[in-house]
Amino acid sequence: MHRRLNPPVTFSRPPLLVMIVGLMLFISAGFALTASSAGAQMTADSDPTAEVTACVAAAIPLQPTEIDSDLTIAKFDSSLGTLLEVTVPSRIIHLDTHAAFENTAQTPVVFAATMNYQAIFTAPATLGASNTIVGSVARVPSQTLSAFDGTMDFSGTSSVSQTPTAWDVTAAPFASTEVSVLEEFSGAGAGSVAFGMATVIGETFTGGGGNVQASITTSASAAVEVCYRFAPPVIPTAPPEIVPPSTPTEIVPAAAPSLPRTGAAAGPLLVTALAALIVGGLLVMGTRRPQLV
Repeated sequence: MHRRLNPPVTFSRPPLLVMIVGLMLFISAGFALTASSAGAQMTADSDPTAEVTACVAAAIPLQPTEIDSDLTIAKFDSSLGTLLEVTVPSRIIHLDTHAAFENTAQTPVVFAATMNYQAIFTAPATLGASNTIVGSVARVPSQTLSAFDGTMDFSGTSSVSQTPTAWDVTAAPFASTEVSVLEEFSGAGAGSVAFGMATVIGETFTGGGGNVQASITTSASAAVEVCYRFAPPVIPTAPPEIVPPSTPTEIVPAAAPSLPRTGAAAGPLLVTALAALIVGGLLVMGTRRPQLV
């Protein structure tokens, strides 16, 4: 008795369809996981409610004293958001001076010189009254100058010079969240506020006998900075729509199941896909096993 093998059996359509559907479910589950991860990243990286600080500044260039000018600062543009705080971190008047003196008397003299200054800072009305800072700088200490040497050149034993000196006079910083201040420093698209800067320089001489020639040069500059802390307007943004990749229609017996684009967990979909792949594989293997007669 001979054993005869049946002719090769071709794959039946149902096992193949089960495997195709399982493969489609597996691909769709991976796509859902990717979309969910992208949505979570977008949520973590965007923070539309973050506060912003923007600063503006104005300055007066170095020039001979006296200075008495207004520095204009642009107001906060209310279209950019809600103004929360106004800060004036710095208001500075810079002074730069040097001097030389020559005794023109026929006898030696005792001489000293001192520079006196006032730096006047005037702020907008809501920031309070003007602030005046007073100070002095010793140009030359008390000393004896010899009789005039006959040459008016601010050199030799009949003269004395001050080393060039520069320094900053700074007003105290200021910050406010008061409604009156916020209203004065904000406007719809335009407007400015003014900060006044002025100097008053004086000189005090001691001794000299009324016969001392002086050469004094003094310059000043000024600067102010204002910072606005504000909350930008919240503009709701929707995540971009994610479209699953298309599947060739010639091998798809039915429409692929749609996935919600809400970032929900894709675990159950993965389990179903794997189960379909396993069942389809077992059915295919069963149809391929030769039969003995």
